[in-house]
Amino acid sequence: MPRGAILTYPIDLMLLVQRSLTIALSGYNALYFATYLTPKGGRRLGAVVLTLINIAVGAESLAFLLLRVAGNYSGVLNIGGQLAAASLSLAAVLVMAALIFRRRIRRR
Repeated sequence: MPRGAILTYPIDLMLLVQRSLTIALSGYNALYFATYLTPKGGRRLGAVVLTLINIAVGAESLAFLLLRVAGNYSGVLNIGGQLAAASLSLAAVLVMAALIFRRRIRRR
């Protein structure tokens, strides 16, 4: 018997890709903001908050991904709710990552 998730619908693959990208991008964002600490208190607090937000979004995506792999995902949300949550999480971290890339390009 195969182990792990069985992708029976194309939407399962899309959710897997969305969650994986969200985890990767939120990790990148969290590392960036964690190293962006300055001596000024306001910026330090902002960097800590943005780091924690990205860690939370990544942990949420990881939890849903692990639930899907375990096969316990269907009772959590219907497929529309799953897709909406995954899309919103991905959009949020994608915008942050795009702003980080833009800033890094401008600094060069």
